[in-house]
Amino acid sequence: MLTELAECVERSTSLEPSDCPISPDGCYWEEDAEDVVWKQKSEPVLQTELADDGTVSVTGDLDLKVTWIRAGTVTGASPGASVTCGPGSPSSSS
Repeated sequence: MLTELAECVERSTSLEPSDCPISPDGCYWEEDAEDVVWKQKSEPVLQTELADDGTVSVTGDLDLKVTWIRAGTVTGASPGASVTCGPGSPSSSS
C-alpha cells in the first residue's frame, strides 16, 4: 500500500490525477498548470479496518507538496510564476 502511494505521487504530472487520490488543498488551476511536481514530505500514517463482510478500508494522512508553473496570468503575479499550494493560501514566486 505505501509503495503504491509513493509511486502514484512520484508519477503524477497533473494537479488532479485520475489514477491517484491526491489534489491540492486550497487552489485549482488545472487548465493552466504546467510542470506539475508532487513530492511526499513524510511517510503516510495509515489505519486499516476489516469489516465483517471482508471489506478492508484504509484511511490516513499524507503530507505532500505540489508545485507547478501557471501558464496563464494571475493578478499580482508575474507570468510563469512558480506556484505552491498547501494548507492555507497558495503562494507564488517569480
